Amino acid sequence: MSDRGRAAATLVIPLAVVLALGACATPADPGSPEGDRTEVLFRTLESMARQSEARNDYAKAVEQYGRLATEDPDNETYILGVARNQRYAGEPVQALRLLRRALTREHLTETVPVRLERGRALLAAGMLSDARAEVEALRRDAPTAPGVHGLAGLVADRDGRHAEAQAAYRAALDLNPDDLRSANNLALSLAVTGSLDEAIALQTRTTRHLDATIQMRQNLALLHALAGNMGEAERITRDVLPEDRARRVVADLWRLSGHDGTAAATLGDGSAMP
Repeated sequence: MSDRGRAAATLVIPLAVVLALGACATPADPGSPEGDRTEVLFRTLESMARQSEARNDYAKAVEQYGRLATEDPDNETYILGVARNQRYAGEPVQALRLLRRALTREHLTETVPVRLERGRALLAAGMLSDARAEVEALRRDAPTAPGVHGLAGLVADRDGRHAEAQAAYRAALDLNPDDLRSANNLALSLAVTGSLDEAIALQTRTTRHLDATIQMRQNLALLHALAGNMGEAERITRDVLPEDRARRVVADLWRLSGHDGTAAATLGDGSAMP
């Protein structure tokens, strides 16, 4: 049995219900060689991990990507999947440790995606000077790579350099008009600097995209609340959230709509999307 075949054996049990492997394939089945079955197992677990991430079930995604990375330790997609979901789960220091360990053991190399994830984790961990240095190096080495301008914008916004941040987000959108995260973050940055009408118009366009997330739609509700449009803010919130959660969020939006000084903190801390 190959190394990847042995790796697949550890994945069979959690995937058996999904794939019904016992019913549809055995090592002796014609047309079902070990390599094909193994690839199906890995692709299926990777799909499950992506679905967990899309549902914001970050702990489950960490577990699923982690299982894949254990069996295929040189796979960048799997390792970055673990690190990204650790960061989403509020554990950026764990993500940094994982990346450092993988680089030290030569499971990863210093590719642009690896450096971008490290920069995002540094920013999430509050290591602003290190994140800034990572961004500066990326802008020098790979200025047109997807994600570089967007991360530069996040760091500049966190630094209070909002005009520079907005220029970075616009540069990201020039490279890829469908970069929804940069569009979302540009709208929030515009709101922080007082351009609420422009922010709402941009976020409205962003949320019409098929790939727009619930968070992006909720950010549109937040912008409407800050502009005093509570009817629209409440409508959007109730459209995208379960009733019990929507009730709590609407109460928070009513509080924010009074412009009590918390708006900038809310936009800066919880709504931007690395």
